[in-house]
Amino acid sequence: MKINNSTYIPQIQSLRKTPIKNNISFCSIRKETDKDTFTSTFKKNKNLDFNSLTGRLVEEDMRLIQKAKEQGIAEEDLFVREYNCINGGMEKSATGDVFKVKDEKNIFLKLSDDDYMQLDIDKKTYMKLFPPVKRFLSEQRSSGDCYLVSVLNQMIANPNSRKYIYSCFENDEEGNIKVKFPDSKTLITLKPDETIHDLGVASNKCAKGALGIQLLEYLYKEDVLNDRIKFLETYLEADKEQVSIFWEANRRFFDIKGVKPDDYDGIKNALSGNLFKLYANNKSLSDVVAKREVILTCLSDIEKITQELDEINSDPQYFEKNAGDGGFSLDVCKKFGIEAVKTIPLSDKVLNNTLITLLNNPSEQENYIITTATRRKKTLCELLHLPTPIVSNHVYGFEVVKDKKGMPAIKVTNPWDTCLANKQKITELTPDKFVKYFECLWIAGVNQDSLFLVY
Repeated sequence: MKINNSTYIPQIQSLRKTPIKNNISFCSIRKETDKDTFTSTFKKNKNLDFNSLTGRLVEEDMRLIQKAKEQGIAEEDLFVREYNCINGGMEKSATGDVFKVKDEKNIFLKLSDDDYMQLDIDKKTYMKLFPPVKRFLSEQRSSGDCYLVSVLNQMIANPNSRKYIYSCFENDEEGNIKVKFPDSKTLITLKPDETIHDLGVASNKCAKGALGIQLLEYLYKEDVLNDRIKFLETYLEADKEQVSIFWEANRRFFDIKGVKPDDYDGIKNALSGNLFKLYANNKSLSDVVAKREVILTCLSDIEKITQELDEINSDPQYFEKNAGDGGFSLDVCKKFGIEAVKTIPLSDKVLNNTLITLLNNPSEQENYIITTATRRKKTLCELLHLPTPIVSNHVYGFEVVKDKKGMPAIKVTNPWDTCLANKQKITELTPDKFVKYFECLWIAGVNQDSLFLVY
């Protein structure tokens, strides 16, 4: 059934009369899945939804783990299969899969049916960074970076966007792992015997899950902090240059006052009285008097910027207190070199064209990374038919699915460790409920052949 914004909402309101239950039980897991593996891996994720993309990916990983166990082979030999030639790997692999070619040190990633790329990491490093199951289940901790963790989870789940994640990693002959965004100077190096915590990241400030996702979370925060430092230093130099030019233009006055060009307190004090006004008027320098206020503002900015830079350099906890808290999903995508991005505002009364397109054509999701943010002025606690409320002012993963009656529905994924937070991990919503409680879609295009939703 095709939908539009004039007919869909009245029809969809009658679809859901009973509570939605996402809790998964062992009896609903396929027989070939190892129950022990599930128990140990998901003891804190009791409501993982195997009808979601993430759930299906996790289930496939679990089946491969069980298969490796039954056949008595190493897991890595099933997750990174080896072939005699690239053509063999391309033929047997799916888009987004990695494979190894005989006599080649680093592994390959299948981009499409007729395209591939060789990564800068070997098989061992890949398995260390993105271990089975964990790679799809990274969770936000106490950092306020839901926008970041949600994007990373969406990127690793989408076969078409994994290239952006894998391309950030490189390993050398000694086993050191280097992580870097394209076009960025921020570089993180993890030694073979180190964990993410050896880099100075506290456990409660680090995403729980795959090491690769943890490193990208840390890298993003470091890069944002370095961007801030670069911005402050550039701003500081510009202010200092303005003050220097001003001092030189009025050198006689400042020489009389005994104030040097870099004596910013002295310059500020010299300008605070009426003597400079008299000097300027006597010299017919009315334009200099007008610029006095600009220079006083520069002097104030120099003081504030210097204090912040000193705090950054002297406070060991500055990074954990400030880096990464609050942000936008599309800024994360841009760090990976994805430029085709767009924010789609949502009305709480009608479905817009972008959402209608996704509901009518769920396969379009493969071409994009999509996250969504809840409205900020809603308590959301009155949400009907849900075991627990949706969290306000929070970023979720987004997925269009078909409900049990074959009608379009939307599943949103909370990046929190939801059992600890007493919230639901994956929630299925009718489109009318979705637009009532979510204020926007953040969309980033990852397939150059299909970017119409962001243009």
